[in-house]
Amino acid sequence: MIRFESYDGNQFSISGITDQSKLPAEGKVVSVSVLERIGNGSIRIQIAGKTLIASGLNNFSSGDVFTARVRYSGSTLFLHPLPVASESLFDIFTRLGVPENPISSFLLSYFQSANFRLDSGIFRRVLSIAARFPGREKRAAEAAAFLILHGIDPDDSLVLLIMDAFEGHAGGDDPTERDILSFINQKKDHERHWLVFPFKRTISNRTLTGSIRFLVDTGIDLLVQTALTVHDGKRKWEFDLDGDSCKYRFSPPLDTVIHDRIAVYLKEMLKVVGISQVLADFLSEDAGSSYSAIDLEI
Repeated sequence: MIRFESYDGNQFSISGITDQSKLPAEGKVVSVSVLERIGNGSIRIQIAGKTLIASGLNNFSSGDVFTARVRYSGSTLFLHPLPVASESLFDIFTRLGVPENPISSFLLSYFQSANFRLDSGIFRRVLSIAARFPGREKRAAEAAAFLILHGIDPDDSLVLLIMDAFEGHAGGDDPTERDILSFINQKKDHERHWLVFPFKRTISNRTLTGSIRFLVDTGIDLLVQTALTVHDGKRKWEFDLDGDSCKYRFSPPLDTVIHDRIAVYLKEMLKVVGISQVLADFLSEDAGSSYSAIDLEI
């Protein structure tokens, strides 16, 4: 048996081995080519001229190529993927043929989180759609990318519906909107995609609207990130939760003393659920979120 071992320690079986004598030697670095997805979570790959069937290799598509180091343990062979040299942000945007600005930076981070393969055509189209919603460009880019991850063409009417759903102004009382959102949430085209659930609640005579959004990896049944948008009638709050960290931002600004008190409250409240880092993000609505280096292939 051959196994693929990912960075986080998850192991994936690869079957179809009949002659181990022709497999690469211990410690050798090999190129792994993804030939095709064949259903049931399986992928046909090629290593050292041998075609094998891999089960559980998520977020890989036909044509992907990565390098891995070979290790043996008894009769089991492990493939340890090696990090791909990262491009500078300037090189990434140059390769994609798009300008580096707050919206493209946000989009880069959004697709990175979803392990979505970077595509210049998709990038340019999303940026073009975002430009048609002046003042809401970032939200429009998020909505268009959301639809693309579900394999749905992001026409302007659907983008507007999703934007409003993010803000809690659609998908609640209207049955047609609810049906559309339900269909989109259940449609799977990419193993990592976002689910959106709008809400409207009245608390202490104040109506709160917004949505909670979950980035899920259906290949390994994992909740990756959570995003929360809340309008409290006076200002909008945004929370991004990822692992043990939470970033929050709000508009319009708060008095410094009040904000300091809220920051202390948030840290104490979130510490109870294992979130140790609580950071204020003072970027504007259409500013890009922070992001890490992006590999050549995602």
